[in-house]
Amino acid sequence: MEQELTLRDADEALVLLGSRDRNLRLIRRRYGVNVSARDHCLRLEGEDEAVEGATKLMRGLLEEIRKGSLSTQGDVEEAIDLASRQNGPEPGQCSGMELRTPMQRRYIQAVRSKDL
Repeated sequence: MEQELTLRDADEALVLLGSRDRNLRLIRRRYGVNVSARDHCLRLEGEDEAVEGATKLMRGLLEEIRKGSLSTQGDVEEAIDLASRQNGPEPGQCSGMELRTPMQRRYIQAVRSKDL
C-alpha cells in the first residue's frame, strides 16, 4: 500500500520530520513503513495496516502542528512516543516474547489494564 501527504512549507516539514529527519526515522521504526520526503511531499509505503497507522498518526500530527499545539520537534517526538504506547502490541504479541498459556495472556492483559 502507498499513501502520500502534502506539507505546506519547510517550517512545517522541519517540525514534523525533526532535525536530520529524526522523527521520520522514529515513525519508520515504530510502524515498519518506508517513508520518503521530497520537496513538500511525504510518501509512505508498506503493509496496509502499518501504512494506515502511520498515515493516521502523521495526519494527526500535521493537524496539531497547523493548530499550533505542537510547535517544536520535541513536541512531535513526544506525541509519537505517546501514540506508540497507546497503540502497543496486542496481548500475545509482547515485544519478542511468545505467550504460551491463557494464564500468561490474562496476566499481560491485567498488567496493561491496571495502573500500578
